[in-house]
Amino acid sequence: MIFEILKYYAQFPNHSKVLEIFAKGRSDLPEYIAIQEEIKNLPDSSRIQGLDHFVFGQSFDSVKQRVDGILSGTYLFVEVGDIMSKSDQRNSIQDEVQMAVTIAAKSAEMDLIEEAIQSRRTLAMLQQLRIAMISDKRTTPWLKELSGACQIRPFVAKEFASVGWTMMFEREGSDLFNLKRLIIRE
Repeated sequence: MIFEILKYYAQFPNHSKVLEIFAKGRSDLPEYIAIQEEIKNLPDSSRIQGLDHFVFGQSFDSVKQRVDGILSGTYLFVEVGDIMSKSDQRNSIQDEVQMAVTIAAKSAEMDLIEEAIQSRRTLAMLQQLRIAMISDKRTTPWLKELSGACQIRPFVAKEFASVGWTMMFEREGSDLFNLKRLIIRE
């Protein structure tokens, strides 16, 4: 699930800058090389013009380090959050995964008007991303599992020296992690 989310959102920013998330370049983990090759094979064109960088992670420190390395421009930050799993008396499993996508611009040394301009620009990019997600439901199976509701809120983070917008939503579905299939095998 994590890799399919990472690969999907990696299509939107500047392709060459997406490759920067592979900070080490190489790893002993076979999955590292596999996902690196898949990202390298994405189309060179960005699906959202003006969206520069890509940040993917859960660790505050790692995300901050990545954002601190971005000197200027915009970035897409994708976060997979809490997972809620419920089962009923019939052993039916219902899963919910909280997710958030943020499009922000580095805001160091901006005045209020510049922040307003960047806020408008990043909100327009977030709307483009939202439209793409709705449109891609036909061809990307896991997008069909997104809840019909989302919340969009301002992203003003002094720790990241950034201003932008965050869209929060949930991925909902029956046994998203295939637990029943794994239990039956044992």
